[in-house]
Amino acid sequence: MVRPLNGKGASIVGAEAAVQRDLRFLPAPFDRLGIQANLTYAAGHSEVIYDGTAMELPLIDLSRWSGNATLYYTGRTWDARVAAAWRGTYRIDIGNNGNIGEWIEGAMTLDFAAHAKLTGNLQAMFEARNLTDAPITQYTDREAKRLLARTRSGRVFSLGMRCTF
Repeated sequence: MVRPLNGKGASIVGAEAAVQRDLRFLPAPFDRLGIQANLTYAAGHSEVIYDGTAMELPLIDLSRWSGNATLYYTGRTWDARVAAAWRGTYRIDIGNNGNIGEWIEGAMTLDFAAHAKLTGNLQAMFEARNLTDAPITQYTDREAKRLLARTRSGRVFSLGMRCTF
């Protein structure tokens, strides 16, 4: 029999550090480079009733650590960026059959984007997402880490035009 129960609530605490800096002190043409970076820490938990026993588990979809770093170039008629995003392991479900929780393993992705102004109202764009083809690894039980699935979405490339009126 399955029935919903209200728990005692949840708690969360966290902090984020971020920086953005145009590198104008560099000699041309590197003076149009810039960086953005952030690092986030978040710890949250709630009481979960599992097989009649109360236990503390991390909040669903909350990674303890995550971060991003971007290197960008902004020119007069074109711009480009390369960005890395990392997210730590996070819980997606309570688990079942004696397994405590279902989890997604932490991973990093790498993306690229470039835009070029062709006319006053026409712009070409190119984007490449998930250049590392990072897998999504799902496992069950926080201690045993039994593999449930490992999937790859592949690299995604987009080429297009944007017109403003």
